[in-house]
Amino acid sequence: MSGLFIKKIFIFLLLAKCTITFGQNSNAIIDLGINMQQKGNHFEAHQLFQKAINLDSTSARIHFYYGLNMIHLHRYNKASWHLEKVLKKDASGKKFPEASYFLGEMKKHQRKYNEAILLFKKTKAHYVHDQQSYYYKKANREINSSIYA
Repeated sequence: MSGLFIKKIFIFLLLAKCTITFGQNSNAIIDLGINMQQKGNHFEAHQLFQKAINLDSTSARIHFYYGLNMIHLHRYNKASWHLEKVLKKDASGKKFPEASYFLGEMKKHQRKYNEAILLFKKTKAHYVHDQQSYYYKKANREINSSIYA
């Protein structure tokens, strides 16, 4: 065998190993998606989150960030679906306390004001010990806004 052929096989195997290792780690893909989202590349983030969900559809973290990205893409029904998954997996709100706020926003967009009010109240409950936090104040205002909508 020639040395060039052996080098090509080695490079191919190395690339295949990197692809398999990277492809099976949904956290690395989520981190890239979050990075793309923060840079404003929501379509690229969407593709990365889809790939991550195909690898691990049970992760609340994937559904949370995918739901937020759906909001940026104005796909409110899909955002609601993913955020509802987060609330089912993290009912206490310890990992993603903001999920109830964003789902409340989606329910408000869908004109489901009573559901939105309940979610905003849940958000306030998550931040009751930090009443100066953004989400506590915002949830309080959204409750009043939804009551009079």
